[in-house]
Amino acid sequence: MLARSQLVPIAIAAGATFPMVLSSTAISVALPAISAELGLTSGEMQGIAALFFLTSSISMLTAKTLVSRYGIRATFIFSVLVFSLGIVIACASANFAVLAVGRALQGVGTGVIQTLGILIISPLFPVSRRGFAMGLFGTCILLAPAIGPAYAGYLLEFFNWRALFYSMLPVMLTVLPPLSRALSADISSARERFDWLGLLVIALSLSAFLTASIQSTGGEPELARLCYLGSAILLALFVWIEFDVASPLIELQSLRQVDYSGSLVVIFVLGAVLFAMTFLLPQFLDHVARMDPVSIGYIMLPGGLAMAFASPLCGYLSDRYSSTLLLALGLALLAFSCWLLTGLQLGMDPMTLIMWVIVGRMALSLIFPCIYKISLYRFSGATLAQASALVNFTRQIGGGLGLALAGSYFHYRDGAWLNAMHDTGATGAEGWDEARDLLGLSIDSAAGAGSLSTDGISTSLLSQLASQALTMHAYRDVFATMALCIVIAGLVFALTKVVRRLRSAAPE
Repeated sequence: MLARSQLVPIAIAAGATFPMVLSSTAISVALPAISAELGLTSGEMQGIAALFFLTSSISMLTAKTLVSRYGIRATFIFSVLVFSLGIVIACASANFAVLAVGRALQGVGTGVIQTLGILIISPLFPVSRRGFAMGLFGTCILLAPAIGPAYAGYLLEFFNWRALFYSMLPVMLTVLPPLSRALSADISSARERFDWLGLLVIALSLSAFLTASIQSTGGEPELARLCYLGSAILLALFVWIEFDVASPLIELQSLRQVDYSGSLVVIFVLGAVLFAMTFLLPQFLDHVARMDPVSIGYIMLPGGLAMAFASPLCGYLSDRYSSTLLLALGLALLAFSCWLLTGLQLGMDPMTLIMWVIVGRMALSLIFPCIYKISLYRFSGATLAQASALVNFTRQIGGGLGLALAGSYFHYRDGAWLNAMHDTGATGAEGWDEARDLLGLSIDSAAGAGSLSTDGISTSLLSQLASQALTMHAYRDVFATMALCIVIAGLVFALTKVVRRLRSAAPE
């Protein structure tokens, strides 16, 4: 059983984190409605998403210094108020500039709060019980992306996109009174000098990367390559600065611990897979399967509910049994769930898809408590703040990079399938047999038309079915690549364990 002194901080941290993570995922469903009302271009919508990612990533690196200077309670209250102000501004927005300011403030609050959650919870539990605590806290982080599409779809169906933000404001303000009583106001006597140069360089690196990812999908390829190069150079400069400065944003010396470095590789890939899957699967259901937002939400919801119930149990199991073995099992299940999604079909049974989503969500509920426990168990005090910031920053960067690369790879594979279609010479009904053989497409499953034959189908309908099938195969390729990346991450983590054992066995 949890003591009140343990349960209340977990509830506060989860209550503040949940709406923040929910907004970052649910907004993707609301973007078309926002764009239609405010008259935003596709570039402006991408800019708003990029701005939120940038501000949330950068603010994660400031959490350690804020806590050191002002205490964890003042930092937490500040972050909640900043996020709440961002909600009010976003709700009142009538143009791109105001909405961008609102989302930027929400990103600042989100980044700091996600880092503070681990700092609040970890000291309350011994290492032997930390997995269960992380499982409880992880429920909100994992549940929010799962129910985000359903939540946004419901609000868009019966209200409007502004309700998506307004509904989060009461939750944020509710946590403030218990927050001020439950959290410590301790302030470190040692005032660190803030690494402004490092913050500027990493901000420029991320900005260049985000510009490149936007330009690489339908923009200017030359500019994209130039921005990718600039981002890499700035990232190398940031690493040099962090090794040289007295109070770095990221303590890179901790990367010398091979098991911690291996954990960060897994966390990076998990962030990429979680963000990409949360975005790509609803996109497939919308653009290819032609489902409405509410139906998409209903498909995603059972996986989120299963994950909510499983996460504390998986955390408890990580305290009782080997976290490494449970992590390996979770990675295997997650890779399997991505492999299942390579079997996506037009007109497939929704219950089958729901079961596939549940497998992936259950895998995530098993992975996150284990990986957080494994990566942070060696740290405490100030070093815990550093390690926690790097863990969350790695997950965030993995999510942004994974989403950008998944989008780019999807467009590449979509174009490759289209070129393969053209190479068959398939045009209209005359080329249907060739297109069907290439795509593995059947009229029965695609059109849901029983024994319909090509003689009764117009050229335009055949072209539409072929186009949907091309896009479906591109999605399949992306999910297959995601499964491969998960396997590689697991192998890298296993390799770091072997290296650590060899170092331990080596004579002094």
